Amino acid sequence: MNDNYKGIKNVFNMKFIMLLFSIMLIGLVSANVVNQDYIYVKQNQPMNIIQSCANSTYANISSAIVDSSGTVLIDSQTSMNELSGDTYNYTISDTSQISKYTIIGFCDENGKKITWKLGYEVTPSGFIDTLGFYLVIILLLALLIFMGFYISEEWFVILGGMGLIMLGIYSINAGIAGFRDMFMTWGMGLFEIGVGFILAMKSSFELFRD
Repeated sequence: MNDNYKGIKNVFNMKFIMLLFSIMLIGLVSANVVNQDYIYVKQNQPMNIIQSCANSTYANISSAIVDSSGTVLIDSQTSMNELSGDTYNYTISDTSQISKYTIIGFCDENGKKITWKLGYEVTPSGFIDTLGFYLVIILLLALLIFMGFYISEEWFVILGGMGLIMLGIYSINAGIAGFRDMFMTWGMGLFEIGVGFILAMKSSFELFRD
């Protein structure tokens, strides 16, 4: 009787955990697709804007806008520094927001005024995308937890729960590439911490009760 009850409970637990992990995966898969045409910068690191204008005597930035929030970093004509020959640069230090940044400027290329537009994207790591790695970690933790329920080994579930807690803390501190706002980042991080805490505490209780 007890064995049958324990088996039924394990099946219910596995289905419940599958539902929770499905919610996490849906949230990650639905994250915005990263645009390959953007230049990537790590959050809170200087954004070095470089523009080439052939046979020019100047290059200016007319606006710099954070796409997600509409924050204006530059709203008036700002001169760029000449690096060498026809190459100019300007550094933006405020890259605290995880978002795409649109930079618009102009120069006198070949004696004719032209307007140019550049796209930068600030991500937590400065890489194009970390969702693939994130999904692998989620799947490994899910496999560890499922195995723990399947073979009735509470220690596996405890370790998986602790892994989710650490992943949630990392998500909140470093962010998740593909999520464009702090609400989604914090929501996913707190969800992972909550699920991990419940799993670890419940399995610890059952382990010491037995």
